[in-house]
Amino acid sequence: MLTLSRPPVNALSQGVLQDLKGALKECAGNPEVRVIVLASALPKAFSAGADIQELVWLDEAKSVEFGALGHSVCDYIESLPKPVIAAVRGIAFGGGCEVAMACDLRIAGASASFALPEINLGIIPGWGGTQRLPRLVGKTAALEMVMTGTPVPASHALSLGLVNCVVPDEEVLDEALRLGATLAAKPPIALVLAKRAIHEGAREGLEDGLAVERDLFGQVRSTQDAQEGIEAFLEKRKPRYQGR
Repeated sequence: MLTLSRPPVNALSQGVLQDLKGALKECAGNPEVRVIVLASALPKAFSAGADIQELVWLDEAKSVEFGALGHSVCDYIESLPKPVIAAVRGIAFGGGCEVAMACDLRIAGASASFALPEINLGIIPGWGGTQRLPRLVGKTAALEMVMTGTPVPASHALSLGLVNCVVPDEEVLDEALRLGATLAAKPPIALVLAKRAIHEGAREGLEDGLAVERDLFGQVRSTQDAQEGIEAFLEKRKPRYQGR
């Protein structure tokens, strides 16, 4: 589990972003890590977003660089060859919401609240929010969230499809870890390729997405894990996946 801990609200400075990406890379390179849960040490904030103090003196070129850093972290989460689960309690605003959206699954506490409030600062989301949000909740809901900046409570986020489930705050970590354990028991190569197929397909048209799926299906069927899964099903026993 990776835990954000920068009181009072986990503001995402450039340093925090770089540290987060470094920690994610360590997890990606560790074969013993099968699933990553991204959580907060602060009960009232997953993250309030970008560190506003760092935005004050940015000119256009530096703003593009700052946005590129946020993109690199969110893109890395999305492309990371392991499932990433966001465990969200309290606010997930701005960049915090964008980081959560880059994760594969989101478990929200009852107190969770999601927003892209950049419009209230005279700017727009810059770490992928204008692109990932409509893919998750649809264009109409995304336009409302981005253009008004109004926070969305956990219950509404669930109805929009922004989160996978809502549980009491005190159960968020347990639920995320339970889900992580479920995923960790699945064949790891199939998990990686399923994630890849969905994300790559979402960026392509249907025809190209189906071509990606065909290729990846061929790849995964040739693995020892696929053979083990099929044989275990026919033999009515629990499969023993080895990641090969």
